[in-house]
Amino acid sequence: MKMRDRFRRLEKLRHSGRSLQMLNMKRRDVLASGIATVASITAARAGTLPGNHIKIVFSPKVPQARILAQRAAPLNEAIPLNGELVILWKNRLRNHGGPLKGYTNWSDYVLLRGLAEEQGLRVREEIKLNASGKTLFRWTIA
Repeated sequence: MKMRDRFRRLEKLRHSGRSLQMLNMKRRDVLASGIATVASITAARAGTLPGNHIKIVFSPKVPQARILAQRAAPLNEAIPLNGELVILWKNRLRNHGGPLKGYTNWSDYVLLRGLAEEQGLRVREEIKLNASGKTLFRWTIA
């Protein structure tokens, strides 16, 4: 756009009674609200909205899983998968209301995923890791 055209547009705005500052503020407000909306949607999908308590489960037989769970859980609860998984699910995991993150072997992950899907939860992340010569999966269900 030529300089002369810009000048004409500015003159029209001045004579119309609308403030240039007001136009810029409206645009900023729209951009800020758009950014806030995208951020809140992203946070909700990731299950990391403020107040969501994440429970982290791990296979205690794999030393790397214990280390990863302890690093990921400074403010959250890390739960070792000892004993019967269905009982653990019913007593401690099913009704906690936040995302569930795990560092487990495939069979434990598949069982917990099935139990979570029965409650309407869905897998948000699934990554295969190699730890201490064993296959380990990092996953998030929310």
